[in-house]
Amino acid sequence: VDLDDFVQRAGGSSQLFERVRRFAADRGLEALVCNHPRDRQGLKALVCVAVRDERQVVCDAIEDRLVGAPRNLPEELRHSELFATQGILERGFGLALRTDL
Repeated sequence: VDLDDFVQRAGGSSQLFERVRRFAADRGLEALVCNHPRDRQGLKALVCVAVRDERQVVCDAIEDRLVGAPRNLPEELRHSELFATQGILERGFGLALRTDL
């Protein structure tokens, strides 16, 4: 499901993070990354939630890194044939931070 549907099913954005956090904790994970398909506007989404608040900074850094592509890719990835073929070197991963969540 796309991110908007995921948020709605969880009962809102604050509930979403708590439910994802609980889901991850129940499985003994430190964090969980949820990858969502393109929405009606054609945007892909990614939710990264740490089980413990002090670890959320790592999830935030992952999100920032992915959203910042291609400008912040390491040198070796800037020459990646796979990334070039997939258009990542031109367009990045097609992600944008959502300030409403």
